[in-house]
Amino acid sequence: MKLTKIQTLDVQESQYKYDLIIRVNQEDRFGISFFDENTLEIYDAKKTKNRLSRYKIKNDYNINDEITGLIGITP
Repeated sequence: MKLTKIQTLDVQESQYKYDLIIRVNQEDRFGISFFDENTLEIYDAKKTKNRLSRYKIKNDYNINDEITGLIGITP
């Protein structure tokens, strides 16, 4: 997956959003949110500033295909 950092999210209403959140003792520590086929956001609680980083996916990677393949859903 090739990424380009962006400043703001410009996401239209999406038919899917995937969140992966890692929690320790009921506190969010790290997270990745996929908003559509080419936009994601990363949350890192260790950072004191700029805990959110936003990216556009620059290659043909498709999270929807990836997730449906992992959980055995066929479109």
